[in-house]
Amino acid sequence: MIRDFKHPHFAGLIFLALIPFCFFLNILPCGAATGSKIAAVTSDPRATQAAIEVLEKGGTAVDALVTAQAVLNVVAPQSSGITGGAALLYYDSALRRILYFDGAVLSPSGFSRDLFLRPVSYQELRKSGISSGVPGVPKLLAEVHSRYGSGRFSFAELLESAAVMAENGVTVSEELAEALQSDMGELAVQPHFRSVFFKNGILVRAGDKILQPDLARTLRLIQKKGWEVFYKGELATAVVKTAQEALPLSGKISPGDMGSYSVEKRSALYGVYRGYDVFTASPPSASGLLFLQSCNILNRFDVSGYAGRPEAIHLVAETIKNASSADAKIGDPDIFDLPVAEFVSEEWTRRQAEKIDLNRASRSARKTEGQTPVSKQLTASILIADRNGNVVNYSSSLGDAFGTGRIIPGTGLFLNNLLLGFDRDASLISDPDFPNAPAPGQRPKNYFAPVLVLKDGRPVLSLNASDGPESFVTNLNVFLQRTDFKVPCEGVLEIPRVFNRPEGMVIEKQLYDEEVWRVQLELWGHKVHARDFLGNGQMICFETDSGRMIAESDLRGDTYGAAAI
Repeated sequence: MIRDFKHPHFAGLIFLALIPFCFFLNILPCGAATGSKIAAVTSDPRATQAAIEVLEKGGTAVDALVTAQAVLNVVAPQSSGITGGAALLYYDSALRRILYFDGAVLSPSGFSRDLFLRPVSYQELRKSGISSGVPGVPKLLAEVHSRYGSGRFSFAELLESAAVMAENGVTVSEELAEALQSDMGELAVQPHFRSVFFKNGILVRAGDKILQPDLARTLRLIQKKGWEVFYKGELATAVVKTAQEALPLSGKISPGDMGSYSVEKRSALYGVYRGYDVFTASPPSASGLLFLQSCNILNRFDVSGYAGRPEAIHLVAETIKNASSADAKIGDPDIFDLPVAEFVSEEWTRRQAEKIDLNRASRSARKTEGQTPVSKQLTASILIADRNGNVVNYSSSLGDAFGTGRIIPGTGLFLNNLLLGFDRDASLISDPDFPNAPAPGQRPKNYFAPVLVLKDGRPVLSLNASDGPESFVTNLNVFLQRTDFKVPCEGVLEIPRVFNRPEGMVIEKQLYDEEVWRVQLELWGHKVHARDFLGNGQMICFETDSGRMIAESDLRGDTYGAAAI
C-alpha cells in the first residue's frame, strides 16, 4: 500500500530511549508500509507506485529502478534527472555479494582550474555551463539493466510510465512548488521553463497540473533509439550546445566527452559494527567514509548504556565532529591515492575516540574566513527490494535544485551543476596533491549516501538520505536506533535527531524541550540550537525472523512514497 501524506506532525518522541508514541497505540507510522514479497521507497509516491507495478509484473529491483528514476525526472525535476550523476549499491541475492556502481559526473577534458576559479559570485557560477559535468545516470541505468534486469522488460518499456506522465500531465507536489518558488528569479526568464511551469503568467502552485511535452519527446526518443542517443546522438548534441552557451562562464563539455563517459564499478566500503556487516559508498562519495568512521569510533563506546541519557546525544555529536575531519581528504580515486585505509584503521579510530571527553564538548570546526560557498547537492533516493531478495539502494542528483536552472532547449531536461562539488578555496587547492581541486577528466567529491547492513549474510537494513554533506549524519542517527537501541522498524525514522554544525549542536525541538537534558549539554560546553526538523531519510528494514519488510519514508519531507506487498 502506498502511503502519501503531507505536512507531517508528530509528538511524544524521546531520542534514543523510547519508541514513537504512535507505536504504543499500535498505529502503523504514517510514512511506513509493510509486506513480505516486495518493497520500494522513493521521494515521491508516483515513482514508488510505478516501481511496485514493475515488481508485481515480475521485474527485478533493477527493472523497477529504471522506471522509478525516469518518473522522478517527471515529478521531481528539482532533485533528480537523467542529466545528473548517480551511485548504486546493489545486493545480488543469487551470488550473495555487494556491488557498487559509480555514475558520478565527470569534468570535461577542456575543463581547467583557472576557468573554474574566475572571480564571479556563487550564483553566477551556479548557473554557468562551467559547473556542468558529463552526466552518468543514463549509462549507469543501462549497464545495470543489461546485467541485472529480468529480461521481461526492455529499457524502452521501463520508460513508458514516465513518458505517459509527461504527456498527460502530473500534479505539482509541495516540494516541487517550494523549489520553484525559491529559484523563480533564476528560472523565470527562460521561455522553455515558462512554457511548463507558468499558467497565464503565474508560477504554478502545489496541486496544479503541468504538461511536459519536450520531456515526453525526449523519453520517446530514448525509447526509439536507445540510451546511446544520450551520449552520441541528438541529446548529446543538445547537452553540449547548452553547456557551451550557458554564461557567464561557458561550459567545456564536448561531443568527445559525452561519447567517452564510463561508469566505474568499485568496491563498496566495508566495516563491522557490533556484529553487523556494513557496506556503503566509496569515494568519490565522502558520505560512506564519514559514516563508516563514525561507526568505528562509536564501536569503542557502550552506546546502548547511555540510552535515555544526555550522554548519548553528547557522544553522537562529538563523534560526528571527529569523523568529519576526513571530509577534506576525499576526491576521485582514479586520480589520487586516497588514504581510505588509514581513515578506517584501528590506529586512526583509537586516536579519534580518545579525543572524546564524555564530560566536555570539543570545539566545532568553523567555516574559515573567505571560504567559498559549496553546493548543497540536493539528492533523491530510491530503495527497492524484489521477490528474489535483490536490493537496490540508489542516489542521484543534479547538484543544486534544478542544477544550473537551465533547461536544455527542446528536451525538458535541466543541465546539472555537479562540478560545484569541487573545492574552490584557494588555500586548499593551491596544493597539487589536494584531491578535490578542480581538474579535467575528474569526478568531484559527492555526498551520495547508500548504506546496506547485513547480519549473518542477509540484508537487515537499507538506508539512504537526501541531505547533501549531512546525509551520513541522518543515516547514523537511524542506524544507531536500530543497532544499539533496538527501536522497532516501524517508526524508527521518526525518532528525533542530533546533528553537529559549525554553530554548535543542533537538535530537533522535541529534544530541545527536554530542559534537563539541554541544560546538561550546555554545562558540558555545547551551544545547543533547536530545529523543527533535521534530515530526510529513507529505509527498508528486513525482519529476518518474521520475513516482513518495512519500507519507510521520512515524515520530515513534504511528500512520501513507501510501499510493500
